[in-house]
Amino acid sequence: DDAEDMIVLAVTDSGLGLPKDADPARLTEPYVTHRERGTGLGLAIVKKIMEDHSGRVVLGTPDWLKALAGWNDLGGATVSLTLPLEAADLIAPPADAA
Repeated sequence: DDAEDMIVLAVTDSGLGLPKDADPARLTEPYVTHRERGTGLGLAIVKKIMEDHSGRVVLGTPDWLKALAGWNDLGGATVSLTLPLEAADLIAPPADAA
């Protein structure tokens, strides 16, 4: 995937973060949780939705995000959602555009 053809939304919270020994791939499986509360379905649902739209989920803070000016590590978990841009949708105006 070319970075130019993708859009990335990185969401960071100020919670406890991901456990250091956690397997990121396993955390997106249904019913997996490292907390006392919760169903372990949240990231699994997000992953399914992203895959249905040819996207992907990345857990952890990517290096490019850490390098951005003004990046403020809140100490929690970061989840990056990556989706392909559809060039035709960006270039072609709607049929009823005047």
